[in-house]
Formats: sequence, structure tokens, C-alpha cells
Amino acid sequence: MKRMLCLLLTFLLLLTAVCLPMTACAEGEEGPGTTHDTSAPEEQTEGRDEYGRLLVPSSLPDDLQFDNETVTIFFRDRCSIMDTTLEFKSEGLNSEPVNDAVFTRNKEVENRLGVILEYELIDGVTFDPYLSAVRKSWQAGDGSYDILAYYAYYGVAMATEGMMSNLLDETYMDLSKPWWNQDFVNEMTLCDQLYFAVGDLSLSATQCTNAVFFNKKMMSEMFGGTDLYATVQNGDWTMDTFGTMIAQCYSDINGDGKRDRGDRYGAELTAVSIPMDAYIMALGCSITEKDEDGIPQIAFGSDHCVDAFDKLFELIIHNEGSLTGPCLYEHYDEAQEKFTSSETLFLLDVFQATDKLRTMSVDYGVLPMFKYDKAQAGYYTSVSDLFSLLSIFAATRHGAAADAVMELMAQKSYEKVTPAYFEISLKQKYSQSNQDALMFDLTLAGRRFNFGFVYSNELGNPTHLWRQIIESQSNTFASRLKSVNRTYSNSLKKLVGKYEKMGG
Repeated sequence: MKRMLCLLLTFLLLLTAVCLPMTACAEGEEGPGTTHDTSAPEEQTEGRDEYGRLLVPSSLPDDLQFDNETVTIFFRDRCSIMDTTLEFKSEGLNSEPVNDAVFTRNKEVENRLGVILEYELIDGVTFDPYLSAVRKSWQAGDGSYDILAYYAYYGVAMATEGMMSNLLDETYMDLSKPWWNQDFVNEMTLCDQLYFAVGDLSLSATQCTNAVFFNKKMMSEMFGGTDLYATVQNGDWTMDTFGTMIAQCYSDINGDGKRDRGDRYGAELTAVSIPMDAYIMALGCSITEKDEDGIPQIAFGSDHCVDAFDKLFELIIHNEGSLTGPCLYEHYDEAQEKFTSSETLFLLDVFQATDKLRTMSVDYGVLPMFKYDKAQAGYYTSVSDLFSLLSIFAATRHGAAADAVMELMAQKSYEKVTPAYFEISLKQKYSQSNQDALMFDLTLAGRRFNFGFVYSNELGNPTHLWRQIIESQSNTFASRLKSVNRTYSNSLKKLVGKYEKMGG
């Protein structure tokens, strides 16, 4: 019965994703950008797997073989909060679900396509060594790499330097398949060009998805029979609901008569990028919106965006239950520590945090990011800019093989790696109830990508603006926009101009 219930709930979520529109909508109606459609047309499916996910056949020709061509994948070994090696490389089977799924995926890709996969790793903490290596290979034309996987925030700049192939021109990649994030494809395609993609092959894009965790024991002690899962399902999980709850959590537990870091709070809400950047999408805002011609325009200064930030500022700075702090990663670590030691009720973090949360002595639950208000159509979230984007190197000497490998690796990741991580590691091993499993699904389905968000580093860093103002503890957002919007707009025009030039 439990298995059937899980399948039914998952089917309803997927059906909801299909029914939502695929185009940008007015703020306050369907939210920014497009909807992540996780399905494929029914006539292209082959039923469902044991988790209720659609089984979709490959578009690759059955007889496609490459006579032992070597395809080299250039990727990073880690980022600031996690090991990213397992996105591509496994040394062998060891009974760990994700490791074994990656190893099996790679072997099946090699056997199916007649290729040899080689992996080149580089220190991923900083991007400069990666960029230097790619640039050196590009200038030399030596074909050192075929597939690139890189730090999203910094790596997109390589596209306008000509170092990436247009994925829309590739023969074997089928970007309509569910193993490629459709919201990303739609949002990042400009002038008939798409140089990078994200989907199941980018495991870090799942690990870096923002969510809300809560301490079930504290929740029961402080709020009795309040059912947060029902609150979410009823559409009532809003910023106001969250703010009211954390305000009731404050207690001077160290008894010094001062409001300090030794007290109990509802949540530690600081200016650190995780989860600071996630509020933009979660509250129905966007940095850019496409016009009728499909050209992105700056939309960060909309009335809704200003109102959303004003409410967020009050929540973080003036709510008694919020423990604030500057944009320092020591506060990111502190937030996790306070949550795991039951000093805060809520933790706003990415899925990767579950690696630490499973050490808790009490149960925790997971929820999507809260909405701006009840009128917002859905629960939205973003992916921390640490995740890996995927491209085919323009200087590859094995273009067709790289194209097919990237497509098949994504498909096999959809079939094997995502279930191992999301269904087994997160839902069954990490979480303690079917309700949490449903919340993980709901959160992932609500991921939003935005052209201006992805290209923030090239536009003058609009994603940093909210961080800076929260850190200053003085709400100057509306006035700051007047001075920076011109910079954002001019940078965006230059970026669009480069796309137009590349597209002829």
C-alpha cells in the first residue's frame, strides 16, 4: 500500500509539471521563467520505473558505434561544499548506491557506443586553473578535451569566447528528453544558440538545490499538532508563515539578558549565498525576463521584486527569531551546527546538507522554499551557482562521439544515478517518512533557472546585491537599483550582442 501511495503521489507531481505552462508568465501568476517539465510525450515513453518515473527511450541509433574512440571528460574534483568527483568518475563497485550507479553507467556507455572514457580532474575550489587549461588547449587546437563540466557561475563566460559548441547543432543530443532540464534549455537558449546544459548528468545540480529543513522534535514541542506538510500542500507555506513561527522560537537560553549568538532562534538567516541567492527565485522574482522576441531584459527592479526584498529584509534583520550575520562561510557552517544541535528550528540549505543532518540525534524533515504569499502559484527554488554546467569543447577531435556520449551519459544518469541519489540516499536513507520523500520531489520540481541569474558574473553580479544589502543591515535596495540597473542593462546588451554576432 505504501509503495502504491508513493507511486500515485509521484505521478500527480509529474502530471502537475506537465500541465504548467512552458512560457514566461506575469509575476504573481506563474512565476519567473518557465516550468521544469520532467516528462516526455506519452507516445515516446515505455512505462514507468519502480519509483513512478517515466521510462523514455533513447534517440540514439541502435547501431551507433565509434570503434574505440577515446572521449575525454574534463571536470573538477570538488567545490567549496562537496566532492564533485562522483559526477563522472568511479573507481569500482563498493556497495555505495551512487558510486555503483556511476560506475555502472560509465561501463554501459562505453559498451553501448564502443568508446573509451577518460577522465581528467582538476582542483575545483577556484576556477582560474580550469579556465587556463581550457583556454590553452583551445589556442593550441590540440583537442585535449571533449566534454567540459565546470563551475557554473564562472564557466559560462567561455561560451562567448568561442570555446564551446552550440548544442542545438549537435547530431545526437536530444534536448527535449527528460534527462535535460527543460526550464534551463528554454531559458538559456538565445539567438538559436545553447552552449551549456544541465540535467541528470549534473548530479551537483541536484545536490545544490535549495530547500528548508526542520527539527521534528522541536516542532512538536513548540507548535504541538501543527502539520507543516499539510501547510505546504494547502499552499500556506509562505514567508509570513515562516516569519511568525521563527519569531516564537527566540529564547534567552544562556540567561545573560542579551540577544546574542548563545540564544535559541528560529533560524540562522545570514547574508551567505546559501541560501541568500535562493530567495530571488523562491519569492517569484527574476533578474531577467525575455521580451516578445525572446531577448532577455533586466527585470530585477520590478515592483514585485522591490516588495519581496522589503519583506525579506524585515524577516532577516528585524524578526526576533532570526540570527543574522555577514556573508562569511563560517556562518554557513554555524547554521548547520546550530540546527544539528537543536539550537534552531529551521535550516535553509541545499540537499547536500543531508550528509551532515543524518548525524542528528533527532529526526528532521524537509520542505520546499517558502512562497512570497498565498497568491504565488507554486513553490520555487534555485540551484546554488556551485553546480556543474556541461558543454562540448569546440576544439574536440571526437565531436560526434562526444555528442553521443554526453547524451547517453545523461540518459543513464536519469535511469541510474538520480534514483540512487535522490530516491535511495535522500528519500530512503536520509529521510524518515514518505511525506519527506514527497517534499523532496516537490522541491526539485520547483527549480527555476534564469538567464540573468546564470550569467550574473557577466552582468555586474546582480545576485550579489541582496547579499550586500542584508550584510549592511540597511535597506537601500530601491535606491541602489537606480545606480546599478544601467550597469546591468548595458552589460546585458553587450552579452546579447556577442550572441547575435556568434549567430551570424
